[in-house]
Amino acid sequence: MILSPKMLVSFIIVFLIIIGVGVYGTYDYIQNDPAFCRSCHIMESAWEKWSESPHNNVTCHKCHEQSMKESMDLLYKYVIERPEEVSRHAIVPNERCENCHFSHSEKWPYIADTPGHKKHVEDEGVECITCHAPTIHVFKPLSSTCDQCHDQFLPPKMHFHCLTCHEFTVHGKTSLLPEKTVCEKCHTDREYKPIMSITTNAHSGKDCKTCHRPHESIKPLPCTACHEVPIEGLHGVTAHRGACSSCHLPHQERPVRQICLTCHVDKSVHKSEVLVCTTCHK
Repeated sequence: MILSPKMLVSFIIVFLIIIGVGVYGTYDYIQNDPAFCRSCHIMESAWEKWSESPHNNVTCHKCHEQSMKESMDLLYKYVIERPEEVSRHAIVPNERCENCHFSHSEKWPYIADTPGHKKHVEDEGVECITCHAPTIHVFKPLSSTCDQCHDQFLPPKMHFHCLTCHEFTVHGKTSLLPEKTVCEKCHTDREYKPIMSITTNAHSGKDCKTCHRPHESIKPLPCTACHEVPIEGLHGVTAHRGACSSCHLPHQERPVRQICLTCHVDKSVHKSEVLVCTTCHK
């Protein structure tokens, strides 16, 4: 049967459409369907972590982009060489993360103005993947992630996440240094107040970190780190040469007389009308 030119053109058009649909379907599968990446024999673990992550509705190539040459090299490697571990490829630059997380999109957390990201990304130029991808597709950093750079600041005998104190993603803050309100979330028995009535309002203008350096010791700094202990008056009395906190009770406001009577029990009626012992005893 001899085809007319019109029929021949029709067959060619249909053939090209079929080929085009097939080519597009293949391209779409390779570029936009995570199942393509999963088909590699060593990607199952990465797939499982991705499918359980907050990014499980983001296709692989939205984050992982590479040139056609790099893709062909990768395909050759995994088909011919059959490695047993996922090699480093299609690295995600900061700009890719910023497309979503700096965009004010309701879909993704906006982190551009948070103190932790301002310090690490904007000021220090740290790559997002340094903290968010040491383990494939586990995006929430562990405390051990912080240790990669801050190992000299490992706090003794503290077994909780660094972000418990260092509020990395709180909007409106400018510093990662904890404020007293952060300390009070856990230390409810240490509600911040002047150290005691000797001296009135002592330390009331100070923050917790004035005395407490948790990255150095679980104990507060000695008073002598700031204060030169007098050798005259009450401080010169041998019985008063013990620990400063015996009289200067931290985080408490108690009447001076009450504090003195913890040792001077025989003076309970001595000049009881005088409420402050330090009126006479300097």
